[in-house]
Amino acid sequence: EVAVERARRAGVPCVLVSPIPTLEARLLASGPLVAPPRHVEREGWPTVEVVDQRDLEVGRHGLLSEVLAARLRSCGRAVCVLNRRGRARLLACGGCGELVLCDSCGAVVGEHAATGTAADGTRAASTGHVELACRRCGERRPRVCAGCGATWLRTLRPGVTKLRDELEILLGEPVAESSGTSRSGADPAAPAADARVVIGTEAALHRVPGADLVAFLDFDQELSAPRYRANEQAMALLARAARLVGPRSAGGRILVQTRQPDHPVVQAARTADPDLLSRHDHRQRKQLGLPPFGALAEVAGAAAPAFVERLGRPAGLEVSALDGGRWVVRATDRATLLEALRATERPPGRLRLAVDPLRL
Repeated sequence: EVAVERARRAGVPCVLVSPIPTLEARLLASGPLVAPPRHVEREGWPTVEVVDQRDLEVGRHGLLSEVLAARLRSCGRAVCVLNRRGRARLLACGGCGELVLCDSCGAVVGEHAATGTAADGTRAASTGHVELACRRCGERRPRVCAGCGATWLRTLRPGVTKLRDELEILLGEPVAESSGTSRSGADPAAPAADARVVIGTEAALHRVPGADLVAFLDFDQELSAPRYRANEQAMALLARAARLVGPRSAGGRILVQTRQPDHPVVQAARTADPDLLSRHDHRQRKQLGLPPFGALAEVAGAAAPAFVERLGRPAGLEVSALDGGRWVVRATDRATLLEALRATERPPGRLRLAVDPLRL
């Protein structure tokens, strides 16, 4: 936004370049979207192989599938990505194997204590039962699979260090761990320098200079993260991996393990057509009133409760509580949101207001 505005004031063109332009960038652009010919764009992407973890034979091996093991043994340098920072608990149906998602917005849901309803319409204390709740839109429903009705739900949440140990046994060779903090407390970039196989968070994609294979061990965590920009951020990870391994003509390969093989992000990567995802997100965000078709602000900090109380519930605004002592304020347009925030007296203490935050 700053670059576009400065270019406008200077009277010079501003060209935004990206393999996956965001919806905000498309709306900021005053000119047409310029893209290379489809065959050129397609050849620029590596081969994307998808492992469907709903398959019972695949699922019994957990995240270390037979396909993954075969690809790791046959390739040169490999990077395995398991992103656990700010992770949300993933639940899968023990009957049909489907990931348990929110029926409204598609985000992952977690288990929460059910609450009753008081006489004034507000939520009362816990009833002692467990229900499923979405961290993105707040919808709650019974603890059952929406697909087959089963009540047996499995938690899917292995960690990087555990999988590193299992990979060393599986491959019979050392595997380096590269994440925010290494297990030994040493420089997290150091172990990735010489190892053939590296496992870590998305940080590994920036610390390894090149690879023949990038494997996303649990891509559902990215696809269904409780953030409204989850699709764009998941596609950005695939684009970064594509840059690391190079085009398909040079043997570049990305392996994606998921229970959602038909997800728009996965299909966009498989067909090397990012515009497919843009069209999907445009429809979804417009329908839900999310940026850039609406405006929202995250309110956090020690003074957040007092600020939200002073803000009240003015017309045109919707205020919802999030986990971790945070709130989100939504409006149909940015002007309405900013005016309401500006008019609210700031209480003493630390207060953080983030308008249209990237990772909410």
